[in-house]
Amino acid sequence: MTTHLGANLKLPDVLTTATTRRRNSRATTKNDLTKPFNPYFKHPSTNEPVYVMLDACHMLKLERGLLAMPQRVLLPGFRIPAKGNYITELFEFQNKTGFRLGNRLTRNHAFFQRHKMKVVLAAQVLSQSEADALRHLRVKLKVPKFAGSEAREEYCRRFNKLFDILNSWNINAKGDKEPLNKTNLEEKKKDLEDLSKFLRQLKLPNGRLVSVSKRKTCVIGFLATIKSTIMLSSELLKKTDEPLDYIATRHMQQDPLEHFFGMIRLRCGLNLTQFSSREF
Repeated sequence: MTTHLGANLKLPDVLTTATTRRRNSRATTKNDLTKPFNPYFKHPSTNEPVYVMLDACHMLKLERGLLAMPQRVLLPGFRIPAKGNYITELFEFQNKTGFRLGNRLTRNHAFFQRHKMKVVLAAQVLSQSEADALRHLRVKLKVPKFAGSEAREEYCRRFNKLFDILNSWNINAKGDKEPLNKTNLEEKKKDLEDLSKFLRQLKLPNGRLVSVSKRKTCVIGFLATIKSTIMLSSELLKKTDEPLDYIATRHMQQDPLEHFFGMIRLRCGLNLTQFSSREF
């Protein structure tokens, strides 16, 4: 629908291996390489931009699932791919030794297949505390099982930072969780652009970019949300007529809207029947 209205959420299928380039040297990609990635469209009545944002919570769960699939994820600057089995190894190590390395890892985090919809599990797996635990086991304790976990550590740190920026809500928070304002806008914009570049460079073991693979939704979703957040926040914070003091990025996501609809439904009592559009 967004494509029909004028947005473009497709990235060019850039050929990433020499063999594939030779095989398709005379072929053209399906996407128009001259059309830029454009996560907004013009409102048909007011001609104002309508920005496309995919919910960061859902994208984070997809990123957790991407890391857990049999195929590994290659990060820019790392020869060894990021592996999902380190989370299981970390859980078993902590469970065996009887102490936790400053994280909230439980069995539900390690074996999340029956808890795929819980955002808190995905956020705690792709967190700074898990990255610190992996680094401590690899560098300080030198546990053999965690040798080569550098890419997984970097993966956790990157998505922890990205989710904190796109999920800010407390005006008194500091660091990455601080809402966007005129003072930190340029710094946050630089961080988001750096994370966007990182997402575009993620690859599968066959050399294909994740952004054009069958698992591209998480990357495309984050890229669209990042660019829309930068453009919308710059517009709202810098406008001459009643600019905003700050922007809590969580309130631009899907969850607050779902909570608002839930409050409306509660006014009708228990959810024993399905409401029609008119009744809602």
